[in-house]
Amino acid sequence: MSDEASYFCCHHPGLSGTTPVTIRKQRHPEEFEARMGVAIFGATNMDEREFEAAQFNPFHDLFRDNFCSGKGATQEEAIAALEKDVHEMHASLWL
Repeated sequence: MSDEASYFCCHHPGLSGTTPVTIRKQRHPEEFEARMGVAIFGATNMDEREFEAAQFNPFHDLFRDNFCSGKGATQEEAIAALEKDVHEMHASLWL
């Protein structure tokens, strides 16, 4: 099993966080992965009941919505990679 930590979610025009940023420490290879569920223009694939069942955790087996992610050797690198993914997804909405 892996360790997890949660942080606040963020918001960009057209893209908003639906879950806290959750960081999981992977064992093999040893690295961190950060994920955040996102709604695109307010649309999600899950309803509130489904988010609750998945414990608002984008790593949960029941989570089946859009998310951004980032990996790194440290939590800080994983968060920076997640932020890059969020910005890339946000930019792609306005092409």
